[in-house]
Amino acid sequence: MKLKRDDHVIVISGKSKGKKGKIIGIDKKKGRAFISGVNMLKKYIRPNPQKNIKGGLVEKEGSIDLSNLMYYCEECGKGVKLGYKFTKNRKQRKCRECDTVIE
Repeated sequence: MKLKRDDHVIVISGKSKGKKGKIIGIDKKKGRAFISGVNMLKKYIRPNPQKNIKGGLVEKEGSIDLSNLMYYCEECGKGVKLGYKFTKNRKQRKCRECDTVIE
């Protein structure tokens, strides 16, 4: 899996197609990722005075399958595939379009 947390991605299919965001979490077992501001779900939370929770509707990010995401390269301005570049003793990710190294 070449995508990591804090990567900027673009959704390439589904109801959120074309939206960009930052990965805030990845579930490797299920192959799904949580993207900030994308696939927002509304969930009702019951009030709980012991935990000082007010209750009501709360919006949170839903998960998206990793196959529906592409890395968004700022220099290319579009979704790109990632490759690897080997230097000395390091393996670094790079954009396959413009060959910039991703840190």
